[in-house]
Amino acid sequence: MNYQFTILTWVLLAAALAGLYVVAVAWKRRKIQSNIYLVFLELGAAVWSFTAIFELAATTIPLKLFWSQVSYLGIASVPLFYFLYALAFGQYSRYITKRNVLALSCIPVVTILAVVTNNQHWLFYSDISINLNNFGIYEHSVFFWIYTAYAYLVLLFGIVIFTRTIIRSNRFFTPRILLVLFGTVMPLLGNIMYVFKLNPVPGLDWTPIAFVFSGIILGWGNYHFKMFDLTPLARNQLVETMKDGVLVIDKNALVVDLNPAMQSIIGLPVRQTIGQPTAVLFPQWTELHKHLQTDYTGQIEVQTDTGESQSYFQLYISSLHDRHDQFTGQLIMLRDITDRKQSDQALRETESKYSELFQSMSNGVAIYEPVNNGSNFIIKELNVAGEKLTQVKIAEIRGKLATDAFPGIKEFGLLNVFKQVLDSGQAQHYPTKLYSDSKLDSWFENYIYKLPSGDIVTLFNDITEKKLVENQLKES
Repeated sequence: MNYQFTILTWVLLAAALAGLYVVAVAWKRRKIQSNIYLVFLELGAAVWSFTAIFELAATTIPLKLFWSQVSYLGIASVPLFYFLYALAFGQYSRYITKRNVLALSCIPVVTILAVVTNNQHWLFYSDISINLNNFGIYEHSVFFWIYTAYAYLVLLFGIVIFTRTIIRSNRFFTPRILLVLFGTVMPLLGNIMYVFKLNPVPGLDWTPIAFVFSGIILGWGNYHFKMFDLTPLARNQLVETMKDGVLVIDKNALVVDLNPAMQSIIGLPVRQTIGQPTAVLFPQWTELHKHLQTDYTGQIEVQTDTGESQSYFQLYISSLHDRHDQFTGQLIMLRDITDRKQSDQALRETESKYSELFQSMSNGVAIYEPVNNGSNFIIKELNVAGEKLTQVKIAEIRGKLATDAFPGIKEFGLLNVFKQVLDSGQAQHYPTKLYSDSKLDSWFENYIYKLPSGDIVTLFNDITEKKLVENQLKES
């Protein structure tokens, strides 16, 4: 017989299937750039493992040489795509240019050509034999060592990038990145054992066997952490640079993580904040404490009184759950609304003095005049912040009906709230909702008041960024 299949061939088949599983999962999430390179990385690993089955089982030198040559279609691509995966994963995609990829591909292409034509020059394998255990013993020549030096160097740079990613990323993502790093380093260790003859079983290449454990680790990581959905540094950068405070607490109301904005509000370094009870950090916020350690999702307002000044904050609280839907903690996003509160008070005190405040406010503010008993509203004023948020100039829409200036306002539901406030005279908060028309697609939060003149004023904020972060953190 030309082939003798053993238990090791079944192990290699498992390695190939593990690689294909990772390919299937990563392909479903291919909109994330790093997953594209992970697909090709694992395809290369699967080809390597699959061809290794027949190389290991072959009982003649020509067959072993043939399958070894075919295996380099996978082997030569693995270091390249590992490096590209690391670059994309670590948010270094600017270096993935056509010129750089072509340069990095030169040695893998030359390697494949050298392997395929080895019988003409013997500059890759200088000799091949079979030992008593039917393992192929390959004596390597100059081209093999050139490729090996290239592969190890590229893999080393990839490992450095993953290490830097761990250092730079939010602590929330560190376990996931460590899994990726550990899962991809194992085959490298197996290859070092084979290449440098640190091998307890002479002739056995441990690299494809290590892919079994790599696939298991990556598969478990995806199931447990959904880690192929990650763009950790992108999310981390978004959270870290947000003006709103972000706080993550566990089910015991102990602080797990926070961003710089929240750290500034608390006024303590991170090392004195992590692990602290929220009751110690925010003793004045009794309203917050009522909703902690519960499955509460909603928003509240809290106040801080320092004696000299008062600050007001709006807190958005979302409960967090694991994959078994068990409560694990809460995500709290905090926005300073002191400016809005002061603006509200100023507007209520006197309408005649509103103009300077109106234009300098950081919130968007619009004033509407009701027509036809509130069936529609004419736009009278829109401040500078409002122009930026709605992407229109007041000169273009002053005097127009609200439904003409903002075609999506009726579907958005704001006209009905205007009518209610007009009839009742009571201010209303219109919760976060997505506004959409041909020019604008953003999440807005509105506060609507009736002025003594009968006009309707709305204070609004674009919270699209907060909504994006909240959804991403929930999905992680």
